[in-house]
Amino acid sequence: MKLSIIIVSYNTIDYLRECLSSIAQFRIKEMEVFVVDNASIDGSPDMVKTEFPWVRLITNSQNVGFAPANNQALRQCSGKFSMLLNSDTLMLEETIAKIISFMKQHPEAGVVGCKLLNTDGSLQPSATSFPNVIKDTIGIALKGSVLKNNSVTRAIISHAGRILGMSASRFDEHLQTKETDYPRGACFTMRREALDQVGLLDKEYFFTGEEMDWCYRAKQKGWKVYYYPDAAVIHHDHGATKQMMGKVFVQTRKSALRFYQKHYGVFKTELMKFFVSLVLFWKCIFASIILVLRTSKRHFYLAQRESSWALIKVHYLPKFRKLNVFFEMPFRYN
Repeated sequence: MKLSIIIVSYNTIDYLRECLSSIAQFRIKEMEVFVVDNASIDGSPDMVKTEFPWVRLITNSQNVGFAPANNQALRQCSGKFSMLLNSDTLMLEETIAKIISFMKQHPEAGVVGCKLLNTDGSLQPSATSFPNVIKDTIGIALKGSVLKNNSVTRAIISHAGRILGMSASRFDEHLQTKETDYPRGACFTMRREALDQVGLLDKEYFFTGEEMDWCYRAKQKGWKVYYYPDAAVIHHDHGATKQMMGKVFVQTRKSALRFYQKHYGVFKTELMKFFVSLVLFWKCIFASIILVLRTSKRHFYLAQRESSWALIKVHYLPKFRKLNVFFEMPFRYN
């Protein structure tokens, strides 16, 4: 088997149908497709059984999380390469063939990520660098303001990063094939030999961060990680989570906290927690002032204050940190 494609689904029936239809259009020989359904209640499993009988369906009785669900299929797949694909993506012509060809030509590549395109065909940030304290603090401070996805902003931030001696690869134009720290996990293809050596995804990453962690471990084992822009998929970014962006923000930073604790040690972890929490605290104050002075965009600032405060609690309250962000943490605004 050349390629195993693994899709984790949770209440994304329309996106999942489009994704599988696009794969069916560009199927190759010696390819298998898994769908792991995390206890969807929108009819996704029945749709897969009825409309795509060639798909190998795994159904869970509860939402076990993104990394554990992928691991279920990774244990069963037999492909030389394993592609982790989001359910809110669309496969494009020759993408599969190009990725397989690239992996064959680069035996040192443990993983390759492709170019991600927004629904309108514009560029979506597709590869980035591992977190660090300065990058994370600045990123949180500017989030929602100047960090816009357009060519002008990308050029300015990328140039500023180089001047400061920091990697701002997320804001590059993504035109060249290159080694990278890690590609975004919407389309993430691993070599079987690397998977056998590095191991499965860390099951403690419930959602987001699992690809970052796996690439870090792969690099420690000597494997290279590539970004390959000649292959592309359309990614309806946050298509599956657009109604819960506050929770997604908290979960993303919760995953970052685990990454720090696991790979960077106590000093860097505490430093990150302090500076990021300081920025979040001032964001809470700013949102509170705005809510007093104006009536427009109230929901936005209420949600910003709520998610910022929730993340501060994640940083410093171990009992709160243990709660599942999506099912156990209380959120009134999203």
